[in-house]
Amino acid sequence: MTIRSYLAELADEGRPPAVAQLKNLSSLASADLSALRELWPSIPAPRRAHVVQRLVELGEENVDLDYSAVFLSVLDDLDPSVRLSAMQGLWEYEGRDLIDPLLALLRDDEEPGIRAGAALLLGQYEYRAEFDDLRQADVSRIDAALIATVQDEDSSIEVRARALEAVSVRTIPVVRDLIEDAYESGNQRLRISAIHAMGRNCDPDWLPFLFDDLADDDPEVRCEAAIACGSIADDAATEELLPLLDDEDVDVHVAAISALGAIGGPQAAQALRTHDSGGNEAIRQAIEDALDEIQQIQNVFDFGLN
Repeated sequence: MTIRSYLAELADEGRPPAVAQLKNLSSLASADLSALRELWPSIPAPRRAHVVQRLVELGEENVDLDYSAVFLSVLDDLDPSVRLSAMQGLWEYEGRDLIDPLLALLRDDEEPGIRAGAALLLGQYEYRAEFDDLRQADVSRIDAALIATVQDEDSSIEVRARALEAVSVRTIPVVRDLIEDAYESGNQRLRISAIHAMGRNCDPDWLPFLFDDLADDDPEVRCEAAIACGSIADDAATEELLPLLDDEDVDVHVAAISALGAIGGPQAAQALRTHDSGGNEAIRQAIEDALDEIQQIQNVFDFGLN
């Protein structure tokens, strides 16, 4: 079956797309990709949305299936749900050809959810930038776009928050200012995002802020602060996290356990070994995972000494 005949079949909403045939869209050759771009708009929007979401699921189930060419081709689809699913499918994509489409979506898309998603995906490139694994010209464009978005008060709070989280991995002076401004903005969503950004920034200088937040009345704040402490992974946070092992909020409780696992050390290990899960499966599993992580950290340390 040619790609054109298959796409004609896909347009028929009365026939559910068979998984075996959807595999035909993996690793498309150049000519087939051109046909897809030509015929894709003729497929009804609900069908396009269903197909792209199904491709995302298939790609997650089978790493040998590569639908990145399809996802890249439909990033400008008129249906926001298609664009959003396409970005989901491109979460682990590392090609430079994704940067310009993401910058365009961040700048121009009318849907705040799409702009927020584009910001998060650009954050993946910011990680690479921090490790000098990206061309400087690309780094400069991405930094500038995300910083401008955070500072744009006409953008929705969610878009600004996601842009802050994305750019927060960069160790450049303006990022610290952005995090502090968001933290002190008086907007709770931006404050939560700033706490998250402190963890992604991995600077121990943020710990005094985070220690205060570990005792906040809002469980979401305590949870994000615990996660951020785990990301920074400084021994100084261990003592501050221990009281959260008695937190009544399960998410906060689990976040504290995970953070202690990420930090490691004898004090964290002892606290987790003697901690009672109270019969809660999520807490029990978090303790087990954290102790495994501590052991792995110790194994690496011991290996380095030998």
